[in-house]
Amino acid sequence: MRPGVMAPRGSAAATTGMHRRRMGGAAGLKISPTMVLVMSLCFIGFVTALHMFGKIYRSQSGAGD
Repeated sequence: MRPGVMAPRGSAAATTGMHRRRMGGAAGLKISPTMVLVMSLCFIGFVTALHMFGKIYRSQSGAGD
């Protein structure tokens, strides 16, 4: 190909180089970005709840003095 000339989409020349896409299936979990966001927010909420319960427990048991 000549420099400065774009290859048609899907051609062999268009898929070489830095922007080559993987055609095969990758191993691992396949989850949507929405599910990742929901799981992250649930984890943040769980850690926050544990933090609050720990503060409440420590203030009631008198261990914070």
